[in-house]
Amino acid sequence: DRLLAYKPGTTELAPGLAQSWEITDNGRVYTLYLRADVPFHSNAEFTPQRPFNADDVLFTFARQWRKNHPYYNVSGGTYDYFEGMGISRTVLAIDRLDEQTVQFTLKQADASFLATLALPFASIQSAEYAEQLLREGKPEQLDRRPIGTGPFQFSGYRSEQELVYQANERYWNGRPLLDHIVLAISPDPAQAYAKLRNGQCHVLPPVPIGQTHEWQNRRGIRVLQKPALDLAYLAFNTQRPPFDDSRVRRALNLAVDRQAIVQVGYQNGAQQAEHTLPPAIWDALQANLTTAKNALADQLAARGGKDADKEAGKDDGNAVLVREIEQVDADLQAAALSYDPAQARQLLQEAGYADGFKTTLWVLPVQRDYLPDPLQTAKLIRADWALLGVEAELLELPWEAFLARSRKGEHQTILLGWVGDNGDPDNFLKPLLSCANVNGSNRARWCDSEFENLLRQARLVTEPAKRSLLYSKALLQVERESPWLMLAHSLRFQALRRGVKDFVMDPFGGSYFNTVDLQ
Repeated sequence: DRLLAYKPGTTELAPGLAQSWEITDNGRVYTLYLRADVPFHSNAEFTPQRPFNADDVLFTFARQWRKNHPYYNVSGGTYDYFEGMGISRTVLAIDRLDEQTVQFTLKQADASFLATLALPFASIQSAEYAEQLLREGKPEQLDRRPIGTGPFQFSGYRSEQELVYQANERYWNGRPLLDHIVLAISPDPAQAYAKLRNGQCHVLPPVPIGQTHEWQNRRGIRVLQKPALDLAYLAFNTQRPPFDDSRVRRALNLAVDRQAIVQVGYQNGAQQAEHTLPPAIWDALQANLTTAKNALADQLAARGGKDADKEAGKDDGNAVLVREIEQVDADLQAAALSYDPAQARQLLQEAGYADGFKTTLWVLPVQRDYLPDPLQTAKLIRADWALLGVEAELLELPWEAFLARSRKGEHQTILLGWVGDNGDPDNFLKPLLSCANVNGSNRARWCDSEFENLLRQARLVTEPAKRSLLYSKALLQVERESPWLMLAHSLRFQALRRGVKDFVMDPFGGSYFNTVDLQ
């Protein structure tokens, strides 16, 4: 378990081992109140003498953070996710206030911090178990035979490729319905599907459409699908003409038939991108805004249905917030760029390129789930642009040169993609479009003061509706300025036996069984 969790199938945060939390007004201090009497797992060598408490939180983070910690170098001393999420750059201190209270102090406000605490690298381990293993001289067992608080506890290895987990009879959130689960490692997708078909396994991990071609005989099998937390896009180098003109960028957006790209380049294994953010993150953002609107409706009803304008003067400020939400929604719909070659020609003419121009399109030299056929996708874009007189030369470079030269801004247009980590909007917008990353992951090299200000405010605001509104405004600025051409979010497909009940696909690609049953 982690301090926070995600609601099943969503990127919405929910309490985990922390049952509640408080954030100071300056957004820098997070105080988490931990659940009491949460038991740890046990095994043949360890029987916990106390329940989960603040010491376990401090241990879990310190072993990945402090190089002088006795467990830092155990299992190689590499903590890619901890470093990749910037914990050591974000967190100033972690303090134990008492057994059931921990406090994280950040170097600067960052409202996406809570989402980071729900990621797998932040799974809480037993400090008591770690101390025992250290005394016994076998600290490596901490990672080989882990002890946590989750719904299933590690039992052992049934073979080199099978791990067995037993139901945690004392799980704080209720005993799982399944008695045990077996994680079978099968490197061959066809072999894994054969096991599913003949009943040797019940659930396969999620895969892109390219790995589903073996899924022919589906008798007794159900297939779920869900958009991944990713985005394929074409970035315009906004620092080089003619892409320093937003009319040109908008025109080239309008000229591309993205649905055709989904059909041909993805074999229908993707969803057309609409708002930069993957659907799971966009839906969570919209849910926050809907909650705010419903709250106002309830208040108005309680006050006799007064007009919202009259309520604007109330201290709660919800009426003003709702009107802003409705305005941004309308503006986003108006600014959306759908396939419209005629309007694209008009914009190019207004920009002084009625006869088109020549450019280069750098093609991603590797296949990714978010862009399974980069060359085919590039050819489709080139063909659409050619109808406007825009001639795009496709350039394929070795991977290292592609990365290094594009960081320097040598490209004019470039095909790329991004995979999210924590389900927070900032995890997409900051690396891909912020001024701070112009010489890094922001291949559009777009630095917009209005967008930057909205992004900065959103990092400081912790109230969900207000934060979601700021991100909506930031997305509106992206739509209007069009620093890139959003293409698609890949779909993940997950096959399972029809007898599996209440299984929910996870947008992060995991598989959770604490509420699953078999019939």
